[in-house]
Amino acid sequence: MDSCCEITFDDVELDEKDMFGREGNGFNRVKEEFDHERFLVALTNYGTAMCAFEDAARYANQRVQFGEAIGRFQLIQEKFAHMAIKLNSMKNMLYEAAWKADNGTITSGDAAMCKYFCANAAFEVVDSAMQVLGGVGIAGQPPHQPLLA
Repeated sequence: MDSCCEITFDDVELDEKDMFGREGNGFNRVKEEFDHERFLVALTNYGTAMCAFEDAARYANQRVQFGEAIGRFQLIQEKFAHMAIKLNSMKNMLYEAAWKADNGTITSGDAAMCKYFCANAAFEVVDSAMQVLGGVGIAGQPPHQPLLA
């Protein structure tokens, strides 16, 4: 579980050599790193979605119902097709953002769109994977429900 909080420093003395940027410009200096943060969040979302997809695929090929693996059922296959489309779209968007970053042409808009799309797509992939996993997704070892958090 992520924990976030605000930290405030009052009356902190700092040598000039230890300052990051110039005095009074800290937020602007940190703001320059937001695009990298957005990209890293998008990468994390992709990894989470891929983990859920792979676990659900493994389970669907092992779980037998009505004499065959549930992965052979048409509705389950449709879920996997939609998950694969989302994953492929996420990967392509991440590759494009990485390429732009390497070439110095990435914009804040590019990074924000990548983060936004990957977050939503990851949620949809994990949700579909949870539906395939059924009760195992919530009560199994390990439970997959935290991936939705």
